[in-house]
Amino acid sequence: MRRVATLLMLVSLWCRAATAAGDIVLRTAVEPAEAWVGQRVVLQVDVLGTDGWAQISRFGGLDIPGAYLIRTDTQGIRLQETIDGVAYTGQRYEVSVYPQKAGAISVPPLPVEVTVKTWGAGTSQAVRQEKAPAVTINAKLPPGAEGVHGLVSTTQLSATQQWNPVIEAPRVGDALQRTVTLQAEDVSGMVFVPLEFADLPGVGVYRAEPEVADSADRGSLSGRRSESVTYVFERAGSVRVPDINLTWWNVSAAKLEAITLPGRELEIAPGPAGTEGATGLSVSARFSVLGLWFSVAILSIVLALLLRFAKPMVQQWETFRRRRQESEMRYFKDALRSIRSKNARLALSDIMRWLDRSNEGPAPAQLLALVRRYADRDAQVVVDQLLHEVAGDGHLADPAPLIRVLMAMRMRWRDAGRPKTAATFVLPGLNGQ
Repeated sequence: MRRVATLLMLVSLWCRAATAAGDIVLRTAVEPAEAWVGQRVVLQVDVLGTDGWAQISRFGGLDIPGAYLIRTDTQGIRLQETIDGVAYTGQRYEVSVYPQKAGAISVPPLPVEVTVKTWGAGTSQAVRQEKAPAVTINAKLPPGAEGVHGLVSTTQLSATQQWNPVIEAPRVGDALQRTVTLQAEDVSGMVFVPLEFADLPGVGVYRAEPEVADSADRGSLSGRRSESVTYVFERAGSVRVPDINLTWWNVSAAKLEAITLPGRELEIAPGPAGTEGATGLSVSARFSVLGLWFSVAILSIVLALLLRFAKPMVQQWETFRRRRQESEMRYFKDALRSIRSKNARLALSDIMRWLDRSNEGPAPAQLLALVRRYADRDAQVVVDQLLHEVAGDGHLADPAPLIRVLMAMRMRWRDAGRPKTAATFVLPGLNGQ
């Protein structure tokens, strides 16, 4: 009996140890809990395990109505805690959330894949599907910002512009490039809404692809977005290139700040005069008076036809060329070309530019709902691998799966009728590596 009791006691202890080894703790918190609309809120997700080490190997999809969610830090922070006398080890992950409306914003339970590695003689690894607890963010709209679209709330924001080349007396046919760069602290470059460049009479307006970049260092974040537009002067006369007005909320000073990037008043001079007709006069002198009048009549008809149809034809050609350059197909081909180059960072940048070109909604273009809606679960794995390689050495090991995923998603998206709301698109998926 004594041996049986001892055996039962050992079995009981073994069962309790196995349960403890499998226990994990998932916690969520937001900092700050109360924020301004457009301000970065850090969503912290902690995972802890006993008798080993727990980490989140994958984040599931998550949509937050009324907020943008962006994973900016790919590396977790190591945690070691004692809870009720039990030692736990794990990691903390941070996700940036940007409220876009005032009120209580609910962050629903976040699906995560947790990998627990146990230590000791019985070293093992287990994968579990869990959900991090829900949490609420209280967002406030800054006073006076009711009509501001895409408000950014931060401690510091700068806006600069450059004109190239420096020309004081432009002529018909000249081109002038305007580059605007926005940079802010604690803001991802993907949060900035695209600038609006209005059409101008007698001027061709050609937008270039935006450049977006983030810099993260030990919890601090700085985001930058650069946009360029080229003005081609098509006819003589006065041209007013409008100002660019920006409004942002200064969190430190608790006030709205305004930035004006001045436009330009330009007087476009006619282009160089042509020399057509000089040779014609010397040749026509050899003809009779009747032949001269006939030649003049033919020339007048040709000139009349040119004046009547040349400008519409040039405009149609310019419109066709501009549409071709800015077409969704061209942006998609650029993305495929970047993927084949095996440059992961360039591939992600061109994929986002393709989405930015395809997106016709007011919100910035995003990537996760497109994957979730028009692809299978394996596609999310491929996208996660891309983000992992972007955060690593920047080398895309195998471009073929990513190309297949994008082509399949684009085909299904086009077959569905090309939805035009921003909700169709998604920011890059969350990566727990």
